[in-house]
Amino acid sequence: MFDWLINGIVDYIIETFSGLTANVEALSSLARVPPSAFDPSLWKSIVSFNNIAVLPVAKLLFGIFLMSDFVQLMNRQQADGLEAIRLAITVAIKLAIGQVLLANIPYLIDSIFDIAAHILQNADAFIASNHNITSIQVSDALENADILTILMLAIQAGLIRFANYVCNMICILIINLRYLEIYVLLLYRYH
Repeated sequence: MFDWLINGIVDYIIETFSGLTANVEALSSLARVPPSAFDPSLWKSIVSFNNIAVLPVAKLLFGIFLMSDFVQLMNRQQADGLEAIRLAITVAIKLAIGQVLLANIPYLIDSIFDIAAHILQNADAFIASNHNITSIQVSDALENADILTILMLAIQAGLIRFANYVCNMICILIINLRYLEIYVLLLYRYH
């Protein structure tokens, strides 16, 4: 008697859960995009600005800080001879490592996101939908259910669909704001 209603609810439930899977897969693919690929022109502009304006000042300040630290260390320990050479080599190594890190921060951040993307890509087996539920399976599961139970399932599916929509929008906003945060961090990392 209510076969048309049951078939409609079954289709609605299947559509709801396949929509959940599609949204999770879409969020996963968006989260796998590294900052350099999200907006390549903006990324190039930020890296160029860093190399032209920020990086020389940062290297100079870093060098002054290390040299000041070196002078204070030499005075404090009253180092001479081999000890002074050891301290000078230590400061030179710190300076070289710091210079390399300062020059490569945008690429290091992009590499970290590439690693995270690789991890997410390997997690796709857990995210991807290999559970294709057919209307026959859902109809068979609901065969002995009364109409009130079926209507409650439809209401639950509607609530799940609404919650999925809200959560999906929040996740997209968070993922996109992550890129904005990275760009701002790279642009003003030394200020």
